[in-house]
Amino acid sequence: MRQSIVIWVVSCWAMLTSTAHGQSHAGDVGVGRSAAGQLKIVYDLEQIKPLLYIDAPPYFTGYLDDNPGFDAITAAQVNPELDLYQLQPGTNVWLEALELAPGFSADYIGFYILDNPGDVGPLGTHTLHTHYTWMLDPTGDPGWNPDQCLWTGTFRLIDQGSTNYSPSEPFTLQFSIFDNDGSEADCNENQLRDECEIQLGLQDDCNIDGQLDMCELPTILDFERYCVDAQPVCPGYIYEDILFSFWTPAIPSSCASLYRQGWYQYTPATNGVLTVSTCGSNFDTVVSIYDGIDGCPSGLADELACNENYCGTGSEVSWDVEAGHLYYISIAGKSGSGQSGQFNMTLTGPVCYQGPGNDCNANSIPDDCDIADGTSFDCNHNTEPDECEMISLNCPFAPGDVNNDGQVDPADIYYFIRVLVDLDQFPCHRTASDLDGNGRIDIRDVKAFLLLVHCRLELGSLHNRKNYCEQLLELAEEQGIDIDPDIQKKVLSLCRLNSILPYAKINSTSISARRP
Repeated sequence: MRQSIVIWVVSCWAMLTSTAHGQSHAGDVGVGRSAAGQLKIVYDLEQIKPLLYIDAPPYFTGYLDDNPGFDAITAAQVNPELDLYQLQPGTNVWLEALELAPGFSADYIGFYILDNPGDVGPLGTHTLHTHYTWMLDPTGDPGWNPDQCLWTGTFRLIDQGSTNYSPSEPFTLQFSIFDNDGSEADCNENQLRDECEIQLGLQDDCNIDGQLDMCELPTILDFERYCVDAQPVCPGYIYEDILFSFWTPAIPSSCASLYRQGWYQYTPATNGVLTVSTCGSNFDTVVSIYDGIDGCPSGLADELACNENYCGTGSEVSWDVEAGHLYYISIAGKSGSGQSGQFNMTLTGPVCYQGPGNDCNANSIPDDCDIADGTSFDCNHNTEPDECEMISLNCPFAPGDVNNDGQVDPADIYYFIRVLVDLDQFPCHRTASDLDGNGRIDIRDVKAFLLLVHCRLELGSLHNRKNYCEQLLELAEEQGIDIDPDIQKKVLSLCRLNSILPYAKINSTSISARRP
C-alpha cells in the first residue's frame, strides 16, 4: 500500500510542478570520483532546500520536492586540484541512507523508498542524472512541530558496478518546509520562511522585529538608481572592491539565493565572448550577466548567464556579447555562506565601446588619448578621465583634489578631513570631496577618497576588515599630517553612524582597478 501511495503522489507532483527529470539543474549534487577511486560529491552543503506543502488526502498530506537531484560531473567540471574526476563506464551508483529526521524519506518513483538507515536506491551509471522526491510526512514524526525550521538526511554514495569505487564520505542534505499558499512570510520570495532565515542565520534582523533587514532597507526601493549608476568596467584590469554587509539584492539569480548584490556595467566595442571571473575572492560569490538593452534588469527574464563555485567559492561566467549592447554584471554573496567581503573581478573579452568622439574635457583630444598620454588620470580604469567624473557647481576642482593643486596627494588628506567633519564649508572644497556626487559627504566618499589616494600613491589595496575612517586617520599619520584629537573623534564617530546606512553603490571613482 505504501508503495502505491508514493507512486501516485510522486506522479501527481511531477505533473503539478512540470519538473523535467531529464534536465539538469544548477543546484544538483555533482557526482564524481577521486584519483584513488573514491566516489565524491560537489555540492554546497550549507544550502537549505524548500519542501512544499501538498494536500492530497487520503493519499498524502505533507511536504515534498525533487530538488536537489544528482548529476554525473562533465569533462568541463574535472578539477585535479580538487581531486575530482569523471565516473568511468561500468559505474553503478546507489544512494544509501545513514540517518534521517523523523518523518523524512527519499523516494525514487515509488519503487525505492529510503525511510530507514541502511535503505538504498539507484542513482545510475557514469552518465547518471536522477531526481529523488524528498518527502516529509508529519504523521511519521511523533514530535511534529510545524515551527521547526530544519530537517536533514545524511547519505553516502556506493558503487555496485564493475568499477568498484569506494563509498563517498557521508554528506547531509538540509531542508525546510514552506506552505506555498501565500500564508507564509517570505519577503525575498525564495520559498524559505523569513522566520527560519533569521533563526538559521541566513538573513539579518538587526532591529529584532521579525522582518528581514534586506526587505526593510530602502536600498531595494532605490535599485533603479543604483543600477543606472553602476560602475563601468572593462577587460584588461583586475577590479578590487568590497561587497558590504548592507548592500541588498534587488533581483534574484537562477544560480543561488543571494544575500547581497553590487552592480557594474559593460558595453563591448565588437562582438565576442565576455568572461567575468571572481576567482580568488575571499567569500562565496555568485556572478550573473544581465541584458541591459531595455534598461535596468527587472528579474530572471533578463538574466543571460550565471555561475557560482566555478573555482572553489569563486565564480566565472561567459556570454556571447554584441557590439554596442549594454550588459549589467552582478557580483553577489551567496545566502547562507560567506556573504560579503573583498572580491577580485576580472573581465576578458572585447574592449569597451568608447562612443563617438568622446572628449569630456573639451580639449580637442579624445579622452582615450588624454589617458594614454598622461594628460588625464584614469585611476579607476573606466576609460573616463577623472576630472570629468565629478564636475559640479562649475568648480574646476577634480575629484579628490580638495586643495586644487592639480593632483591628488597627501596634501589633500588634511582638507578632506576638515570637509568631512564640517569644519570647511567652502563649496569647491566640498565638491571635490563629494566623490560619489550624491550631494553629501559621507562614508562612501571616505572609501572613494582612500581608494583614489591609494591608487595615485601606489599604496595597494585597502584593508577589507578595518573601518575606513580608521584607515583615513592612519594614512594621515603615515604621511606626517597632524590631526587634532577632537577631529579624530569626530571622524571615527562618522563611520560608526554611517556603518549601517543602506548605501548600495559607490560610483566610478571608488573602485580600485589595476593591470594584471
